[in-house]
This record gives sequence, C-alpha cells and structure tokens, in this order.
Amino acid sequence: MGAGRTEAVRTHKKYYQDDEDHDADDQSIGSASAVQALKLFTSGESGNTAKSSSQSAFVALAMAEASKLFDKKASQGKVSGGSSKESAVMQAGEMALKMYMKSQGGGQSSSASSGVLGLASKFL
Repeated sequence: MGAGRTEAVRTHKKYYQDDEDHDADDQSIGSASAVQALKLFTSGESGNTAKSSSQSAFVALAMAEASKLFDKKASQGKVSGGSSKESAVMQAGEMALKMYMKSQGGGQSSSASSGVLGLASKFL
C-alpha cells in the first residue's frame, strides 16, 4: 500500500490544498476523498465522538466527501468522461474501508479511534 498511499496523499493535495485545474476521474476523487475524510475524522472536524468513531462513520464520511468533491469538479467541467458520481463514492468507500482495516492491524483488539489515529500518522 506504500505506492497507493503516496498517490492518495498527492491526489488529496492536488484537489484539496492546491485546487489544481485538472480533470478528475472517479478513482482520484475517491482516493483524495478518503484522505480528506481521514484528516477530518482524526482532527475531530467531522463531529466524531467516541460513540461514533467507528468503521461505518469513517467510511460514510469518505463517501460524503467524494460526493461533494465530484459535484465541485463537475460544476467546473473538470470530470473525465466515463466517470460517475456513484463510482467516485464507491471508490472512496473502498479506500476508506481499506485504510480502516489497515489501522486495525488485521483484527487486533485496539480501539477504533486509536487505530484510525495511528493510521493518520502514516498518511498525513
């Protein structure tokens, strides 16, 4: 996941920090949104609490971020042909789930929030 992680962080920077004027596709929107969700989730900006710090909350946040980013890029006419909002949202959900599972260390009994925080240190 090393190369994928680096690419996800680079794509996140391109869309969320630099806001470069490039066409986006569903894969890049999904990976950038998963990283954005990780940042929001671990910083507390998502409104997560110990009660809602769960796999489903994290995945849902990533999917919501993908929906917003897709809409933004579409309104700018910057979505590659053949890309769909549904696919971008699904890509974000898959990437977030992979990130979450990796943070849990394959099923070790660590709390969800500490696992996601540990993951954040690897990505951010």
